[in-house]
Amino acid sequence: LMKNRQQATNEIPAITRHLKEQREKSNKEEVFSIFIAPSLHPDTIYMCEFTMYKEKLGIYSYVISDFVEKLNSTNSLLEMKYEIKKKKNFMKKAAIITYGCQMNVNESAKIKKIFQNMGYEVQDELDGCDIVFLNTCTVREGAATQIFGKLGELMELKKERGTLIGIVGCFAQEQGAALIKKFPVVDIVMGNQNIGRIPDAVDKILNNESKHEVYIDNEDELPPRLDADFGSDKTASISISYGCDKQCSFCIVPYVRGKESSVPMEDILNDVRFYLKKGAKEIVLLGQNVNAYGKKFRNGDTFAKLLDEICKVKGDYIVRFVSPH
Repeated sequence: LMKNRQQATNEIPAITRHLKEQREKSNKEEVFSIFIAPSLHPDTIYMCEFTMYKEKLGIYSYVISDFVEKLNSTNSLLEMKYEIKKKKNFMKKAAIITYGCQMNVNESAKIKKIFQNMGYEVQDELDGCDIVFLNTCTVREGAATQIFGKLGELMELKKERGTLIGIVGCFAQEQGAALIKKFPVVDIVMGNQNIGRIPDAVDKILNNESKHEVYIDNEDELPPRLDADFGSDKTASISISYGCDKQCSFCIVPYVRGKESSVPMEDILNDVRFYLKKGAKEIVLLGQNVNAYGKKFRNGDTFAKLLDEICKVKGDYIVRFVSPH
């Protein structure tokens, strides 16, 4: 019985060692451990299952509404484990709607992974969702019109089931708290650099610690490196820089994504290795202006050098990049 999810996550190395020992002792291909912890959601319980199949560790999470009833009606945890896997409706559901550029697509993949780590099943349909996030664009007026239309649709969903609604991305960064004044139905407004704070924001709303959460600071800082679920193991996009200093008269990017800043090269190379190990065959480097990479570094790192260093990483893969100025 864990106090919270983070405690279970911190124990992963010890859990892995324990499962390997148990598998070797029992001569079985698959062994598992189950941890129970309070959920973010009132009256629900969170279950984290660590399964060791041969040498591969799998981590599965569930939010269980009727855990006590289930425990009383089954003879063993093994029976309960497979019963829960058959009934996915125990999991809370989330959806992410993405507007705009490749950077937004990349950030939506990170948000998807955050929701999965929080115990949500991420789906494309809005019906039945407990959380819906709009990842927004503000470069074109048409994008803002789409967002307003979608918020009208989400108002009905909130009336029906109390769905938590979050707005992230450039439009959220530009509008800030004004967006909540226009649309009180919105619970969370979050700028581009703050998506790592989603679990805290959701926690505060669901625990009634706050009615609305607004995070639009840190626009000139590098966000933390986050894992992502791109929907395919074959392609991975990696942000190598954020923001832009060009100040083109037609472009709002410097005002909503901040000043140009580059990710340290070793962080990028670590991401490349990570996704290649997961089976990626295509690495896409992302930035508002990728060929300005490293311009503010004092160590001589440039975009050309970054490409050279990536190509030294062993593997069978393609490297692409968007977009150059």
